[in-house]
Amino acid sequence: MFDELPPLDFFSYLYEFWYMFFSVIRKVWWLVIPGFMAVVYYVWLSLKRIKYIRSIEYILIAISVPEDNEKNPKSMEEVLNGLWTIYSPPNLKEIFLEGERQKTFSLEIVSVAGQVRFIIRVPTILRDHVEANVYAQYPEAEISEVEDYAPFIPSKFPNDQYDMVGVEWKLAREDAYPIRTYKHFLDDISEEKFIDPLSNALEVMSRIGDGEQIWYQFILRPVSDKWKKEGDKLVDKLIKRKGKPYNPLFLKGVQTAVSTIEPADAAQGKTNTKDPPPSEMLFLSPGEQDAVKAIQENISKGGFQVKVRTLYLGRKDVFNKKRIGFPMMGTFKGFNSNNLNSFKPHRKYWTFISYWKKTRIPPRQTNLIRRYQSRDIDAGAQPFIMSVEEIATVFHFPYITVKSPAVVTAEAGKGMPPGDLPME
Repeated sequence: MFDELPPLDFFSYLYEFWYMFFSVIRKVWWLVIPGFMAVVYYVWLSLKRIKYIRSIEYILIAISVPEDNEKNPKSMEEVLNGLWTIYSPPNLKEIFLEGERQKTFSLEIVSVAGQVRFIIRVPTILRDHVEANVYAQYPEAEISEVEDYAPFIPSKFPNDQYDMVGVEWKLAREDAYPIRTYKHFLDDISEEKFIDPLSNALEVMSRIGDGEQIWYQFILRPVSDKWKKEGDKLVDKLIKRKGKPYNPLFLKGVQTAVSTIEPADAAQGKTNTKDPPPSEMLFLSPGEQDAVKAIQENISKGGFQVKVRTLYLGRKDVFNKKRIGFPMMGTFKGFNSNNLNSFKPHRKYWTFISYWKKTRIPPRQTNLIRRYQSRDIDAGAQPFIMSVEEIATVFHFPYITVKSPAVVTAEAGKGMPPGDLPME
């Protein structure tokens, strides 16, 4: 019977496919409307957010401290505690109808031809607030407004004059795990002697010459204490792990020896009273106990969302990736801790590529430089949360032990705050 049917050719199959397709569309076409409206709303809200961000006026202020500065990063931590008070999240109406966002600011360390400057970029309306907090901790600091340096570098690569390498960073573990903070940089011989954790980075930045630049950028957005709840959950997960208490082998031997020489009457005199349960911390190794304590201390402080970017740029006649680019990347290793947290290059957002370099590197260079220039915390790699102690470790003004003539310093006695500066 089937042999009597005419064969179906290609056009017959095509006709049946489109017939069935449009039959389905006629019945469910109304489902397309919500999706279309969602796309329109997303585009509209994105434009509102761009308009809001562009409406904020920013200013760059350079801060210099005297060469004999004896303020360690603890002072910078206090500055950040004061700047956290700008936390004022918009309400739902402002977020979803007006496109408003929590204001951000950035901490930047910049070396141009070996001259190193410490810069803070803030909304203009917050300038007095920032200066007041800086002067409160660094009375002899010099603060001056400077021009934005970033737009002077081309934002399109490949470029005939410039080359660059750069990266956006991420944390290796959960945010609650702290990096190696400034408290771990005290000299073991003399506790009063402080080894500046930025000394390696400043040394690298001071070694570049004319036509070369190194940029470090930390964009900050204050967050609520909700991030601390994640830290509490992490601690609970660590200390409530089931297992036997940590008991080294030599301790077991000691306990066995003691039990064999214990007098019989002492053993008989023991009562059957039930001892209280041991602390759950006993189930952790010493390293894990230290980690729990470090997490608890870290989440006890205020926090910021952070985006970290580093770039090395230079004219092609002087650009040297191996001499400067690789050491620049290595400066972050000093903040890494094996049992806690560490910085890792985000491989999706860096320019160190091993294959198909000609087609993959230029777009990454272009995107990275534009994200740096815009100081957009939401563009690129996912921002992470750091405490004020961690941030003060990676950005603070040079300690007296840093003897680099390349760092622009203030003259002692000439950096007193103006008398009309409002103190908040």
